[in-house]
Amino acid sequence: LSMFTYGFQKLELIDVELCGNHLLQYADGIMSGQIENVNGLDLKFLEREKVMDYLHKCGENYISRSDPARFFKQREMYESVSGTENVATSMEKAVGIEELGNCYWVDMAVTNSLPQFSLEHAVRVLNFNNFEVVRTHVDVVKDGANGKVTHLRLVARPLDTEVEPNDEDNARMLRQLKRMKWLDPYTTTLALDRYPNLLSLRTAEVITASAALLHPIMTKQNPVIYSKGRILEYLTSKRHIAYSTEVAKLFSNRFDPDGPLTDVEFHSECARLREEIKGNVEDSVAVELLCKMIDIIAHTLKTNLFMNDRYALSLRLDPEIMLGQDDNRERPFGVIFIHGRRFNGYHVRFRDIARGGMRLVT
Repeated sequence: LSMFTYGFQKLELIDVELCGNHLLQYADGIMSGQIENVNGLDLKFLEREKVMDYLHKCGENYISRSDPARFFKQREMYESVSGTENVATSMEKAVGIEELGNCYWVDMAVTNSLPQFSLEHAVRVLNFNNFEVVRTHVDVVKDGANGKVTHLRLVARPLDTEVEPNDEDNARMLRQLKRMKWLDPYTTTLALDRYPNLLSLRTAEVITASAALLHPIMTKQNPVIYSKGRILEYLTSKRHIAYSTEVAKLFSNRFDPDGPLTDVEFHSECARLREEIKGNVEDSVAVELLCKMIDIIAHTLKTNLFMNDRYALSLRLDPEIMLGQDDNRERPFGVIFIHGRRFNGYHVRFRDIARGGMRLVT
């Protein structure tokens, strides 16, 4: 991927009223009713004073080279993430560029992320979903004390010209684009590079989170065998990845808000998986890790796995999973585990409402 970086022009030297005249005329036209508001834009963002304030945050190239309808739609995406660490995504059929084929506009607003990384992540996800990127624009807009918002404007088309992407597939791809900012690099490599035909990003995230959580649980038995690296190696090797995937999917099915497994169904599936693992996996260490991975699911009380705007993956755990049967220490009231981009965190508390508690980030 070739990247060209240009210096950021000093905004005070730009006459935004002259440079953005076509945008101001479009906004005035919609406000006066002379132009139809076909995109359903929020009128409060089209008031002249607010448009001028926003233009002063933008660079000259972004202002002068933007189509007014798309510019103000992207401005609404900016407002939806401004002051947060969120990501906004949008996808629609492209018009006016029919010479490029069956194309889609894919827009993203990403807070406080390096533009190059944001673009690389977007291209990888689109390719993973069988899209090729035909054209890109990357612009950075100031967001006050919160930092900056990177706007990605991509023109993408399906690699298979005979198949029209359906709404369900497109919605899943937009969710993946939102998640990329927060996924650990090992997770993305696992799903996008090593096992693209087997793993989804969600499944890969559950596997890497489980591997991270297994380390403090298992290392007490043997810190050499159950090191972080070796646990990941066991769970993601070609010999064992199919079983890790099945266990990770069990986790998803257990907490799927559209139809979670009942307790009876869950325990039946746990028993089936344990029997299959013990009967088919030859390595005893792998067997123990995979079975303990099932134990983690059984001891997970809540998770944010299916929340659209989450950052890291979080699990509310039954504290028993972290302690051995012979451990006589006081049991915590709650243990929360967090798995994110290049970090794992734990919050341990001894009351339902705790002013303190122990927090550990590794």
